[in-house]
Amino acid sequence: MSTLPPLSAELHHRDVMAATSEVGQQAAPSPTLYMLAMVFVFLAAMEIGLGLAFMASQRIPLPYMVLAHHFLSMALPALLFVFGLWTVNTTYNRIASDRHARQVTENGTPDSVSATYSIENAGFRLSTPRGEWLAKWISVNRLTRTSGGWVVGNDLGSFFVPQAAFADTETERTWVRMMLERMNDEAVAASAAAHMFLDWSA
Repeated sequence: MSTLPPLSAELHHRDVMAATSEVGQQAAPSPTLYMLAMVFVFLAAMEIGLGLAFMASQRIPLPYMVLAHHFLSMALPALLFVFGLWTVNTTYNRIASDRHARQVTENGTPDSVSATYSIENAGFRLSTPRGEWLAKWISVNRLTRTSGGWVVGNDLGSFFVPQAAFADTETERTWVRMMLERMNDEAVAASAAAHMFLDWSA
């Protein structure tokens, strides 16, 4: 088997984000079609809304007709556009989600894996049967709470710690406190959600 010396390069965060975004766009539906759909929705909302406003105002007594037409000609297109925007976004997100699910299946990625999270002197470690990752404390830049658990942000990505990892609130409080004790001052200052949790659960 041939060997190759370790590869070295200057890794720029901007390049990483650009490459990740490019891969995500390849998996998602065409953004051009999305923009065209939005233009169509806007034009349709204007035409239909103005037409409905005109017809509705004709049924109102003359003294109030102008005022009613002025109000309806703004309200109806706006309401139709909001509804169209919601419809396009919902459809787009559903298509993107389905494509992502198919891609995950094709790659042989399992639906879930057992994970172990460790707070070590060297950094924050995630271990699974499929890999192991260590974020040194200097790279951990934020601790954010979500509805499903905690997100440990770092320079080149993030780790998700689900709520199910904590046996109880006290365990969760201890974990958050230990994380903050090891993070640098900037990261601690950026972790408002962690401070709020500690104050709230005290």
